[in-house]
Amino acid sequence: MPEQFDVAARRHLDTAEILEAEGRLDDAGYHYGLAGENAVKQSIVAACGPLTKEMRLFVHFDTALKAAIPKWLEVSGVLASGRLGGGLAADMKAGTFDSRFDGWNINIRYADTHFPVDPSRVAAWKADAVVLLNGGVF
Repeated sequence: MPEQFDVAARRHLDTAEILEAEGRLDDAGYHYGLAGENAVKQSIVAACGPLTKEMRLFVHFDTALKAAIPKWLEVSGVLASGRLGGGLAADMKAGTFDSRFDGWNINIRYADTHFPVDPSRVAAWKADAVVLLNGGVF
């Protein structure tokens, strides 16, 4: 079954908002990161087709995924312009992509004290997720 990154992105964003309203910041922050990750993947799939084997190796919105996308973008100029990938490319050119989800880590799901989640981080991650979902990425 093919992935539905757009559906997953919206689902994780909705879940994060519910959890944030309940004061469950660790879980909300985790889901905001997953919403952003899925939004980026949807942008790539919509513009270029299924993810490459290399892109499948980078499954989370962490430094590995952030590092892989610019390299992949060099190979695939399709994302450099147009409605489907233009938002992602514009975010990268403006220098804002690399700062998205600053401090987010997949280990938040384990309530790891090395990755403290406070209201200001959750707010920043929410803003990043909303930009990636609604700001032209897909």
